[in-house]
Amino acid sequence: MTKLDQLTESFRMKWEKILIGCDAAEEGGQWDSERNGSLGTYYSLDLIGAILRLIAADGKVTEQETEYLNDAFGFDYDTDELKEVWTESADNLGEDFEKRFASGLARLTFLSEELAADYRELLHLISDIIIESDGVTAPEELEAVRRLKAF
Repeated sequence: MTKLDQLTESFRMKWEKILIGCDAAEEGGQWDSERNGSLGTYYSLDLIGAILRLIAADGKVTEQETEYLNDAFGFDYDTDELKEVWTESADNLGEDFEKRFASGLARLTFLSEELAADYRELLHLISDIIIESDGVTAPEELEAVRRLKAF
């Protein structure tokens, strides 16, 4: 098993634990899913946004990066489709994204410090996966990773 495979497997296990924690928060009445939507979906979208920012930080989307995004989330994008998703959502993934992301992480911390810690660990795993996945690390990618790991 390669390092990238190990990181991806660790990501899957950690992500499943987070989704279970989100479900428990909803079931325990800590999160009103009827009013706010699914907590797991909220953090899935946040996470996908973070991944897209990392993938596109160097100005390109590689097949390896696309493959690992598909692997991690069960998507079926090809590289051109993922580039199109990035282009269409670039405005939503700009500076305002970081404010929304920080707000979402603060909300998660309020719900469960353990869940928030797991989510931060997941962000670190994602950063490592994206950097490992294409074998090339541009300065822009390192800056995007640094900013993500600062949360």
